[in-house]
Amino acid sequence: MKPYERTGSKNSNWKGGICYDRLRKGIYSPNHPNPNFNHIYVYEYVLIAEEMLGRYLKKDEIVHHRNGDVCDNRPENLEVITQSEHILKHTKDLHNEKWKENLKLNISNRDEKGKFRGRLQ
Repeated sequence: MKPYERTGSKNSNWKGGICYDRLRKGIYSPNHPNPNFNHIYVYEYVLIAEEMLGRYLKKDEIVHHRNGDVCDNRPENLEVITQSEHILKHTKDLHNEKWKENLKLNISNRDEKGKFRGRLQ
């Protein structure tokens, strides 16, 4: 087998097509038009939002987590908005104590180098 044929499930390091980028779960999607990282992975919440919409996200669209928890990918927690709407939401949320508490929890789950402590599900 040639080296370029050892991709995906044919690779000896294959782990089922799931990879983590910090707290965000990536799904192996080599044919997706807008991969998020490593040119072949798409964030799980993006795939869920696209399934809800029935189409791919446009370049100016972002998936916003309503409760501020990027690990909570339930459809009712996801909202597709533009980048400018996203900035406005987070500017308003800076004054919201619940959002600040979620931010503290996410930071407290990291070690001194900023890496996540523990396992994601």
